[in-house]
Amino acid sequence: MALKRKTTGSQNVQCIEYFVDVGDTVVTVAGATQGALAAGAVYPIAELPPGARVIGAGVEVVTPVAGFTGGSLKIGDAADDDRIGTTAGAASATLSVAGALRIEGDALLSVTATSGAATAGALVIRLLYITPGKADENSGR
Repeated sequence: MALKRKTTGSQNVQCIEYFVDVGDTVVTVAGATQGALAAGAVYPIAELPPGARVIGAGVEVVTPVAGFTGGSLKIGDAADDDRIGTTAGAASATLSVAGALRIEGDALLSVTATSGAATAGALVIRLLYITPGKADENSGR
């Protein structure tokens, strides 16, 4: 067993911001071009470094999403579409992250809706992450 001591190293938390508007078009993971807030859209929003751990995420509603019902946003990766979280609705700013989540490859946004198509809406999605084993600063004491 090792004698544990306090750490003297720390790293800065990185933040990725992704702005999406109802008028934007994206290329989905299937290679199709469609509206960024169209029901069924699944597309990459960020490329995280290998081994990154997502420690926080949020959705800022710039303009409320309108036009479809039963909608939500999922943020995840290819293995699990809601690994990072799911909003309560397409216009929700509530997104909870459980622990430090390892993301493999691109972070993906999935848009779900039971009916209709988005006619308005603009969001900023933020992903906060760290890279284990990296130190940006050392107090040296």
